[in-house]
Amino acid sequence: MNKIYKYLLAIAALAAAGFGIYEYTAPDKYQYWKELIAKDPKPDGISEQEYREKLRAGYCWRDRKFYTPEELHRKAMVSFAGRLLGETEAYKANMTTNQVFYGSRLRTSRKGL
Repeated sequence: MNKIYKYLLAIAALAAAGFGIYEYTAPDKYQYWKELIAKDPKPDGISEQEYREKLRAGYCWRDRKFYTPEELHRKAMVSFAGRLLGETEAYKANMTTNQVFYGSRLRTSRKGL
């Protein structure tokens, strides 16, 4: 009977450790929102109402100027395209590295190229 309690205690400890690791490594569901706020934080000394009104009107606190909806759309598309190009370049660099290391293995396959 004493052995059974030890096994149950070990299983409970493993489950608790696994849950703790999951909680520590799980991505934050507000991660994207926090990144957006970090890019354009609310300045000190500005009321929340004034901050929200200016945001709705197209004001950029970092640039300190107003943008039209078309300009905001263009800025968002340029930023998105830049991010996609960066990911593509990183993927190409990784593929080049993989081809250098694993290229000889691919050429010797039985199916041929």
